[in-house]
Amino acid sequence: MRINCGVVFACFLASVAQAQFLVPDQQYRCPPSDGVCKSTHKPSAFEVGLSDHNHHPYTINYVEYTDKGTLWAPQELMDAVNQVTTVVNDHSEHPLIVLYVHGWQNNASDSSGDVVKFRGFMSRLADDYPVSPSGKQPQVVGVYLAWRGLTFTVEPFKHIVSYWPRRQVAKDVGRTGIYDGINQIGTAVNADQEGRKNTFFILAGHSFGARVLENAIDGLDRNKKPRGMLSTYFDSIHHAALQARDHKSALSEKELHALPNMPADLVVYVNAATSSAKSIQRSREIRDDCREMQGHPICNADPFYIAFTSTNDLATGLIMPIANLVFPDLVSDKLHLISAANTPWLHTHRAPEVGCPPGSLCFEIAGTSGPPAQYYLPRITEKIQVPSIGSDAFWIFNVHSNLVNGHGDVWNPNVENMIAAILKNNGHFAAVRQAAALAVSP
Repeated sequence: MRINCGVVFACFLASVAQAQFLVPDQQYRCPPSDGVCKSTHKPSAFEVGLSDHNHHPYTINYVEYTDKGTLWAPQELMDAVNQVTTVVNDHSEHPLIVLYVHGWQNNASDSSGDVVKFRGFMSRLADDYPVSPSGKQPQVVGVYLAWRGLTFTVEPFKHIVSYWPRRQVAKDVGRTGIYDGINQIGTAVNADQEGRKNTFFILAGHSFGARVLENAIDGLDRNKKPRGMLSTYFDSIHHAALQARDHKSALSEKELHALPNMPADLVVYVNAATSSAKSIQRSREIRDDCREMQGHPICNADPFYIAFTSTNDLATGLIMPIANLVFPDLVSDKLHLISAANTPWLHTHRAPEVGCPPGSLCFEIAGTSGPPAQYYLPRITEKIQVPSIGSDAFWIFNVHSNLVNGHGDVWNPNVENMIAAILKNNGHFAAVRQAAALAVSP
């Protein structure tokens, strides 16, 4: 008897789905205003939490996207944009806004590890941040952008088989729905220039979430023209620097002031499953363009962009380069098969070391036994991107397993300590936080 292969394959997929090996593309949360959705007992797409130690409030808006890059519930994005707009436009508020894209093997469900870890990260940020005296809403605002990072629950489908489809979906979702969502939120953050001075805006992505984020903020359109908020920004300042180079003169203070502001204050990629192509391009532009525009904030940003990966992250250190070698994405990645943090010659810092020399960026790392120890992030001084200023807009480095243990160990307390130290060392963050503290003072 002849067997129809298509029927057999369909039956196999059906049995996989029934056995819960296949994770469907689905909505996990409900906007608070959606009474019909709430009747299915899904958790809310809006949360208010209290930090672990000081009980400071923070919020998280969840915004979910299909594999096609469309919103499961447009109200989720509307709610997130409205909250950001309200807190930014009220000049008595001094918000810290964190937009995060989760990675491979995660989604927006409460059982997703990235949801739990992001709550912990927001809690730590809120612990260190002053509470708004107005009581209108928390000043630490999180936006969790979700997509179907997890498709299978068992091997070899979970990792080996799903790598290439998820790589493509991450790129497509980043260039469609999440591009639009980030643009709307970024527009709300940057619409009021006076409010922008009182706001600190972080964009973060983990694993394939970094690939989603990179394609959303630093991608090109079909005609290879800049379209993301970061690519548009870099194109503008690069064009101005080229004009100044043609005239053989640095940009004047008036010309620098006319350039667009940085669209965000900090971009963070953790264990990024993305190519080093963009990082190479942007860091070279910073090095070249800042000769003519040293007074521009991007030239003095230290840092604007952080990419770090654990040395024992097998997913990006081994699986990703092998998979990219087998089927490379030549359009986006060209032949840059590994991430920036896994490219030693791009490193601006060495892995954190024990100690805290004067003038160093120091933070605590807790070990498995004994008290926490002080560590610092050593700068590779001969690789400073803007030597005349002594700053690196792009911080690229490895960390060891005591800081990030494997691929999924993100937003643990040790990482939170390092990010907190980097924020406290940031001039704009210090100014925004001080303004928030003064607003609290009687």
